[in-house]
Amino acid sequence: MWFNANRWTPDRLAEQLRDMGVDAGDRLFVHTGLRKTRITRDEVPNLFAAYREVLGPGGALFFPTHTYSCRGAVGCPPFHPDLRCDASIGIWPELARKQPGVIRSASPTHSDAGIGHGAAEILAGHDRVQPVGKDSPLDRLQKAGAKVLLIGCGFESCTLLHLAEYYANVPYLYLPCAGFDSVGIVALPNGDVEERPVKIIPGCSRGFPKLERSFRKAGLIRDGQVGKARAMLCEMRPLLDAAVELLRARPMGYLCDTSCATCLLRRERSRPPAG
Repeated sequence: MWFNANRWTPDRLAEQLRDMGVDAGDRLFVHTGLRKTRITRDEVPNLFAAYREVLGPGGALFFPTHTYSCRGAVGCPPFHPDLRCDASIGIWPELARKQPGVIRSASPTHSDAGIGHGAAEILAGHDRVQPVGKDSPLDRLQKAGAKVLLIGCGFESCTLLHLAEYYANVPYLYLPCAGFDSVGIVALPNGDVEERPVKIIPGCSRGFPKLERSFRKAGLIRDGQVGKARAMLCEMRPLLDAAVELLRARPMGYLCDTSCATCLLRRERSRPPAG
């Protein structure tokens, strides 16, 4: 039988997922840099099918579908259930959320989507809590023993680390992000736009890769490959606990080192008063 070695079939991808430790019954939150996988857009349903095959009827798949719909944010229209994901989180979430059976949470800024056993319960009520805080989907997942999988990206993409900032109560937690008002905007069915206060909007994450060395030293990362991309699999709860401890020890140490306006603001506003 002729076989196209360049095509990423569900079976090939499922084998890679199992090899790196994804198991039947897992609740799995995935961040994906699709370009690095060499999986084409036409093959995205194959990757989706591989997840469903490996996780089985007792498991569930989740992924971010953030839109950053805040008052004053350029290019971020009011949130509605079918609003396109923000381009900054990659093309995978936009393609994946359109797969049959996927449901989406209602956070106007940091919605998540999922499919599988218990997904509706995990995603429910996201519009009534902080985007990445207590009782958010990520918080419910870490309490349920979920795993996080990073494919073709690093910890700069790991939204769970913003939950660590929440639990560590970092000094910049309630400070605004550059370019964002702390007010979410939602499109109502009648065409009106509703504003909803958001006390905590996760900011820059470009400094989070600084945490990887400590995570590896603690044995929290399992390496593998999905498609042609490097992948890292972690248990959410131990990863969160380690990140909280590190952030409490050095709360300003994991901001980015670029000229990022958000991190500059957070350093300035968090500085102890002179004298």
